[in-house]
Amino acid sequence: MTRQQPAPVIDESDSRWHVDRKIPLAVILTIVLQTCGVVWWGASINSRIDVLERRADTAAPQADRLTRLEVQVDTIKDGIQEIKAILRPAIKR
Repeated sequence: MTRQQPAPVIDESDSRWHVDRKIPLAVILTIVLQTCGVVWWGASINSRIDVLERRADTAAPQADRLTRLEVQVDTIKDGIQEIKAILRPAIKR
């Protein structure tokens, strides 16, 4: 003769997630403050990125202008070297 074990009793009222009064108010406040801090930090990062993007947009034309100026300076250097090469024989006489 084998004895059957009784079926386990499952309390369905505890199967859902719930907040218990055992959680201290300090823990709840800490989580709320941390969440607010993260949101505030994220907003400040977003505004900093917006400022940097605006600066990059205004600096882009200046980079093109600087490149053109460098090319012009190189051309002027080449011209000065040619003038020096022409004047050297005249100075030696």
